[in-house]
Amino acid sequence: MEQERLGKALFWLGWLTGVAFIAIGIAGGIWPGHWDDAGAGDQILWVVFGVGGGFAILAGLRLFSRSAWGGAALVSVGAIAGALPIFWALLPLLLAVALNGPIGTAWDKFKNDRPPPGAGGTVRFTSLGSARYDVWDSAVDAFEAHPLDGIGPGSFEFYWSRNGKGDFVRDAHTLYIEMAAELGVLGLLAVLVALGGLLWAAIEARTRWRRRRELAAGSAMIAAYIVFLAYAGIDWMWELGAIGTLAIGGIAVAAAGGFDRFGAEPLRLWIRGLLIALAVAAAVSQVPGLVSTERIRASEDELAAGDPAKAKELADEAIDAEPWAGSPYAARALALESAGDLAAARSSAEDAIDRDPYDWRQYLLLARIDARLGDRAGVKAQLDQVKRLAPRSPYLIPISPYQVQLRALLAR
Repeated sequence: MEQERLGKALFWLGWLTGVAFIAIGIAGGIWPGHWDDAGAGDQILWVVFGVGGGFAILAGLRLFSRSAWGGAALVSVGAIAGALPIFWALLPLLLAVALNGPIGTAWDKFKNDRPPPGAGGTVRFTSLGSARYDVWDSAVDAFEAHPLDGIGPGSFEFYWSRNGKGDFVRDAHTLYIEMAAELGVLGLLAVLVALGGLLWAAIEARTRWRRRRELAAGSAMIAAYIVFLAYAGIDWMWELGAIGTLAIGGIAVAAAGGFDRFGAEPLRLWIRGLLIALAVAAAVSQVPGLVSTERIRASEDELAAGDPAKAKELADEAIDAEPWAGSPYAARALALESAGDLAAARSSAEDAIDRDPYDWRQYLLLARIDARLGDRAGVKAQLDQVKRLAPRSPYLIPISPYQVQLRALLAR
């Protein structure tokens, strides 16, 4: 009895909402003076969405007795369509209320306040201010400059060093804006399809779960993945291997849950073989970078331990793994510089610059090698490149330890 009363109440509520949308659509469309500052297109859209949404709700209620899912879907579409013009009309008022209240104050602090220089620990949590807004704004500028092709994978830090408003930044602190800036529209769409496809697959799998442990574990994995997607939009922790592996691995397991009860025919053998080959190729493509990074870090450790010969050997292995990258050649240049082979060190530094001409740190390395060689013109030329690529670099400050070291080397 209670369910029947509730059903009737919802039916009449839906009917009244549909009629109200139709009335609002017609009245708003013919209201004198209402559209003086707007175009005819806005007036037509108001009527179409209002009246169309209302009729969609009424049609959905009539269809509900034949198809509950179809009726619910039509009512939902109608409710969204009918509410859009009303929401759009009220949006300026809602924004004015929000921006002149606590939300507006918080947003203003987020944009303009800055933490004290060198602030760390819990001090950063005493204010909403940070440099994040400037970083996001710079990433948006990069996207607007190259909306189709992007500025290049992994190159935002170099764009920031040339055009940013603050200290060194490696990432845009948001996966989505950074991918738009670096990869363009198509790259961003590829990322969204990949991440959204995993979420959709897991939600679709949710309908196949029957056991309690499937429901509990799977729902937890979906929730964790949604948190990961949201947090990836405001910070760079998605780059940490453990976090990304846990989130993506978890949602993949959730999407596979109950697959044995799916009832569909298995994929053909050649399709499965192709998917496996693609997965293996994607994994293999990551190996050179991983090996090179590990060898470079090992080279740095050996150099710090006072063994430049071993450091050079490890740097050479990094070059063998990733000969197209600049960082392995820079590691070899450091080892050769430490060993006193300045001519070979300079050649390796130039190789690093040839492969990565926008990395201003390579020019700092070459300037120091030139200073050891007593080449003042070379030092000036390299520092000019640093000024071009990173005009706010602290290494350019005359009293910085780096500049003091250069002057000491040139004075020999």
